[in-house]
Amino acid sequence: MRHQYGLLKRRTKGPVQSFDELYGYPERGLVVTRVERQIGGSRVPGEIATVGELANLPGFDPFKSLEILLPSAGEPDPESMDFSAYLQGLGFQDFVAKHGGVQNAVRLANKLSNGNGARFVKKFSSFLTSTAFPITQEQLCNSYRESVLKQLAPAGGGVER
Repeated sequence: MRHQYGLLKRRTKGPVQSFDELYGYPERGLVVTRVERQIGGSRVPGEIATVGELANLPGFDPFKSLEILLPSAGEPDPESMDFSAYLQGLGFQDFVAKHGGVQNAVRLANKLSNGNGARFVKKFSSFLTSTAFPITQEQLCNSYRESVLKQLAPAGGGVER
C-alpha cells in the first residue's frame, strides 16, 4: 500500500488524501497481512470443480485447514514449563522482534533450520505479544463469503441460483 501511495502521489497533480484516509490504516506501525488461497489443477475441491458449481462458492470454506495462532496477552510463567523451553521461547521472542515480525522470522528460521520455522512459531507462540487486531478463521471465512457474494451478484443485486 505504501508503494501504491507513493505512485499515486507522484502521478497526481494537486492534493492527495492522506494514507490513513485513503486506505483506512495508518501508514506506519500496523502490520497488515494478506491471506490467500490458491486452488488449481488436480487439487480443486469437488464442490466447486465445474463452472456450474461456482454457485456453491458462498458455502465453501477455503480456509478450513488454516490455523491462526493468536499470541498471548503476556509472557508465560517460567514455572509452567521446562526452563530450557522458557529460555528458547525468550530467544524466539527476541528473534521475532529483531527480524521485523513473525513472517520475516519464520522465513529466516526456515532457511536456517531445514524448514522448521512454522514449528518454532507453534511451539513458542505463547511468547509472542498480543496484537491489537487479531482475526479468527471464522472472520476470515465471513470476509471471503461477503466478497464472493458481491462477485456472484447479478447487476441488479442478489445471487441467482
